[in-house]
Amino acid sequence: MLSPGQAARTLFAHALAGISLYAPAELILTAGAGTKMAEIAAAVAAKGQHIISEPPDFAALLGSDAASTIGGAVAANLSGPRRVAWGAMRDHVMGGRAVHGIGEAIHSKNVSVNQVAAL
Repeated sequence: MLSPGQAARTLFAHALAGISLYAPAELILTAGAGTKMAEIAAAVAAKGQHIISEPPDFAALLGSDAASTIGGAVAANLSGPRRVAWGAMRDHVMGGRAVHGIGEAIHSKNVSVNQVAAL
C-alpha cells in the first residue's frame, strides 16, 4: 500500500476546476487544473469527440475513490495505448499557466496538435 507524501503544506486544486472554453470545431479545450477528467470526457463526448491521449485512471488500482484531474494527468504525462501512434498527454497541451516553487507565475505555449480529436 502506498503511503501519502509528507509536506509542510498541501495544495488543493479544487477551486481551480471547470471548463472555461471549449471550441469543438477548433478542437480546443481550456480547463483548470482541478477539473475532473470525467467532466472533460463527458463534455467532449457530447460533441462526438474524445481525449486522444487516453489517460488511465489508477484510482481503483490504488484503492482510492479520488477522481483524476486534468492537472494530474498533465503533470504525470499520463497516456494510454494510443501514445505510440498519437503522442503522450503533454504532446497535446497548447499552453499553460502555473506558479513555480518560489511563487513566480510562469506561462508556456506549445505549437502542437490539439488534445481533443474527432471520433
